[in-house]
Amino acid sequence: MPAAVRGRRTLSSQSLWLALCGAWLIVVFAADIALDRDGHPRIVLVGLVIGAPLLASVRLDARRTALAGVGSILAAAVLWRINGMPVGADSFARLAALVCACCFGVLAAHRREQLQALSDQRRLSAARAQFLAEATTELVSSLDYAQTLAQVAHVAVPALVDRCVIDLEEGRVVGIGAADGGTAITVPIVWQDRPIGSITFANRPSSRALTEEDRTLIVDLAARAARAIEHARVNLERDHIARTLQTSLLPPALPEAPGLDLAARYRAARGGAEVGGDFYDCFPLGDGEWVALVGDVQGKGVEAATVASLIHHSLRTIAMQHHSPARMLEQLNALVLRRREGCRGRFCTLALVRLVERGDGALDATVALAGHAQPVVRRADGCVEAVGRHGTLIGAVPEVTLHDVAFTLDPGDLLLLFSDGVTESRRTGEMLGERGLCALLAGTGDDADHVCERLQLAAGADAPGDDIALLAVQVTR
Repeated sequence: MPAAVRGRRTLSSQSLWLALCGAWLIVVFAADIALDRDGHPRIVLVGLVIGAPLLASVRLDARRTALAGVGSILAAAVLWRINGMPVGADSFARLAALVCACCFGVLAAHRREQLQALSDQRRLSAARAQFLAEATTELVSSLDYAQTLAQVAHVAVPALVDRCVIDLEEGRVVGIGAADGGTAITVPIVWQDRPIGSITFANRPSSRALTEEDRTLIVDLAARAARAIEHARVNLERDHIARTLQTSLLPPALPEAPGLDLAARYRAARGGAEVGGDFYDCFPLGDGEWVALVGDVQGKGVEAATVASLIHHSLRTIAMQHHSPARMLEQLNALVLRRREGCRGRFCTLALVRLVERGDGALDATVALAGHAQPVVRRADGCVEAVGRHGTLIGAVPEVTLHDVAFTLDPGDLLLLFSDGVTESRRTGEMLGERGLCALLAGTGDDADHVCERLQLAAGADAPGDDIALLAVQVTR
């Protein structure tokens, strides 16, 4: 219940109970007058006025109970006078009893106030603890700190205070509730001795006054908010750096190849918050020769990206020196091993295809695999076959076994190279696998771009747990 509503209800209840005590005294007066009969002994109900302070002590505070007690003593004196009762030991004894009753009522009301205050304090402490727990949950639940701070404010109002305002360097994030003329506490949000915003709690005059306990709560909340804000900003910056670095590992655009339709896709695992080790490339060697490749470096992060960058750029130089893809990979393996310390012992899988144009419009292709999945070829008639022979991965051992496997790409044929993130992706809980990949390709006449798009959608049906890289080469002559 909002603090202001609780305050108004308490005030209304006190006034009602005080009016009830006054009504009791009026009823006693009326009954005393109504019961008097001429010729009969007078009936004095002065003893009943003691009910007012006792009644007051049940619900009223000590001050109002004392007020009801004073009213009762005055009422008793008036009744004693109008009934013509003698002043003596009996009257003083009754007065003493009434005063004692009033004092006991005031003490009882005071004790009840203390117990109520203790109960309210415990309830308020529990509310503060619950608020801080909910606020912390909100702050760590998302990297959108503006939205989470707004949620925190909605948790505070009206459960804890009447108004909450949160400002940051870039402007006001949220300001909800109203509390004009009451108590307010403002605490800065500080990160590494630099103010980055502020939090303000306020209550109306009719609500409870904010205390040092509330200030302590806001200070704690501000510290947690500062950590959450900076954590979100660091993660956003890291995500930006990861995307920038990942982009540098991929060609800015695939080259224009006469007679060939080239397409590629890349998707980072779990939104790209960490740099992956997957990469692809396709580049010309001159005289109608091309190299197409897809690789996957072990692990993730900057170290994996460094190894991927080394391999990616080294292959462009190595490819100019050898015609055999297997020989290219052997020289690459020697290079990675020489740089093993800088590569932190990371290894790499790679599928590399050398393409040579023929006069009849077809391509002579040679593929070598270094621990990588076999590329697949979708023939013009829709049949799908895997090509290549498995070999030793790059960067693991000095002596590697690699094989050149030759095949032909006729007009209409499509060659697809992919990373294991594609086949290991899950569709409604089931792994896609190489069979699932071939099933998606079989019998379709999609061009290279549509093939990559379909496979990316299929591999991304669930949140990808690994990077996805695709490279498609289709002969269009």
